[in-house]
Amino acid sequence: MGITQQNVPGQGPGGDDPLLPHHRKELEEGAGLTAGTIREARIRSAGPVEATERLGWANPNPKLGNAMLLPLDDTPDGPVQAKFDRPLTGENGKPRKYETTRGHAADAYIPPDARDGVLTTKAPVVITEGIKKALKAVQEGIPTIALLGLWMFKVKGEERLVPGLEQVDWDGREVTIVFDSDGRTNRSVRQAAVSLAELLKAAGAEVKVLFLPPGPNGKKVGIDDFLLAHPVEELEALIADAGPPESIEDAGRRKAGLVDPEELGSVILVSRAVDGVPGVWVRDGEIYQWDKNRFVDVSDDEFKLRSVTTLKPHFVEVRPKVVSGAVMHAKADALMPRGVGEGDWIVGGPPDGWADPAEVFPAANGLLHLPFFATRAPCLIDHTPRRFTRWVSPVPYDPTAPRPETWLRFLHDQLFPGRPEPVRLLRQFAGGLLMQQAVFQKMLMMIGPGRSGKGTIMWVFESLLGPEMRSAVPLKKLGGQFDGADLLDKRLLSIGDLRLPTDRRSREAPIEMLLSLSGGDPITFDRKYKEPVTARPPVRIVIASNELPVLPDPSGVIASRFVGVKFTDSFDGVEDPRLKDKLRPELPAILNWALAGYLDLIETGRLVEPAGSDGLRAELEALASPVKVFVKDACVLGANEAVPAAKLRELFSQ
Repeated sequence: MGITQQNVPGQGPGGDDPLLPHHRKELEEGAGLTAGTIREARIRSAGPVEATERLGWANPNPKLGNAMLLPLDDTPDGPVQAKFDRPLTGENGKPRKYETTRGHAADAYIPPDARDGVLTTKAPVVITEGIKKALKAVQEGIPTIALLGLWMFKVKGEERLVPGLEQVDWDGREVTIVFDSDGRTNRSVRQAAVSLAELLKAAGAEVKVLFLPPGPNGKKVGIDDFLLAHPVEELEALIADAGPPESIEDAGRRKAGLVDPEELGSVILVSRAVDGVPGVWVRDGEIYQWDKNRFVDVSDDEFKLRSVTTLKPHFVEVRPKVVSGAVMHAKADALMPRGVGEGDWIVGGPPDGWADPAEVFPAANGLLHLPFFATRAPCLIDHTPRRFTRWVSPVPYDPTAPRPETWLRFLHDQLFPGRPEPVRLLRQFAGGLLMQQAVFQKMLMMIGPGRSGKGTIMWVFESLLGPEMRSAVPLKKLGGQFDGADLLDKRLLSIGDLRLPTDRRSREAPIEMLLSLSGGDPITFDRKYKEPVTARPPVRIVIASNELPVLPDPSGVIASRFVGVKFTDSFDGVEDPRLKDKLRPELPAILNWALAGYLDLIETGRLVEPAGSDGLRAELEALASPVKVFVKDACVLGANEAVPAAKLRELFSQ
């Protein structure tokens, strides 16, 4: 149940708690605030209509969802900061975490429990950015004032403090500006600290500046984060040791060779953090760095070169030996926890219901939760470096996309007129490609003449996933020592070249690999210049051929692993050369078509084979194991049955 305008102001669902559960969890678990602190600060949840009214906006925006309201004064209808569940996007492309009542953005906030001490005495005080951070510090006994934004300490167009700061008696007072850890590498943060310090010194204050140490892997740390992980005495010690702003600025240009390599490594990691979340991890010897919506692997050389670029603005004499030491420490601090796999959450817990990576499809515009989609629940969230995502589909999820008319005409009118069963199977298979794990132990075989549509269907499958998720290892190389490693983490294996090695032993290896891959068995892959790795590749296999292949398998198992689609007509000479150009704009709608196939697949629990598939499989089995078929069709088995070997060979050869 969401908070609506009909709810009593200040009341949450049920009327007992002024906060929605996820808002309370954010405050108590995320910021470490007690129920008493939250109550004293009068923080509560509100629906989108009330929240936008409190902000002074002319038009409510229900799309923003519910909001957490943080009052800026003691008046019932006074100014607030609002944190929406689905915030607007700023000019920099990032979500605007907080909105402030019009006319009050440039001001300061003094928590209720700190007001007397701040306004009536000259006791030392801390200034930080963010209401929750200030509330946590005051809760732990450190008088703190919050800025509502990094640069929101001076009146616009003037060199004087905002009213919330101007009311404080600064003369002779000790003030420590405590900003988040990214201030160590973010010039804007450092410049804001220096500018604020100059205004405070002009008012008579004795000013120091502290940029908090980063967390593991360069994670951004604010006062609330630090106090959640450390006793308050450690923060007090850091404040006591803080230096004047000039020394902080000068430190940014120290000789790199005189700086502890561990600190340099921390600077490298902090610079790559995304909104305080680590943006670099090391896993199985590979370096992964966040790039817009996923982690991409970077070489050691590239990481070192980028580290030079990171260190040069802050230090002088950045020598290769210094960089090597810094990179070594950065990589050590960025080691990924053991057991983290594709789609697992690395930092913090996943949203409720999002823990299983097999249930999530990374669309271009966000993470799509397949079971939530099936139940018509909200199913799309933003990509985040909190989750270990290494590939993203180039196709966005758009539930409003129109029907893919070109695609549907191609399937129903050209390829399979009057035959809905093959289209259903292809749609189910496309839906299965969206799942991270292959659960049905089946391979798709498309058989038909050249120019019959097989390649276009393969192109659509690849387009839904992205080219990096497709492997095209020829069948004869599938059992090679290193060729199979290309399948690690791939989602689609397309095989068009069905030629096998000539010697018997080499012919068996590709068939064994097909059986292991389709069966989801653990496979040990040799990798060039790297340690072997054992994995269950989530690859789905599609074979496209003009005629049934010969896949030698005396056991006959290989034939049972295939579901087949037969293509009957060739469009050689009359094919549409612009078909892919016409299909490309329809890909979001084709993704919806595949999602319908996913629903069908989950409901039926199997791939529904077209009529005639049994005959296709029987032909494949006869080609794969002619001896087995001969024994089944021509022989009577029994303890007392016998036939001369010459006669048996003669019958088999016929």
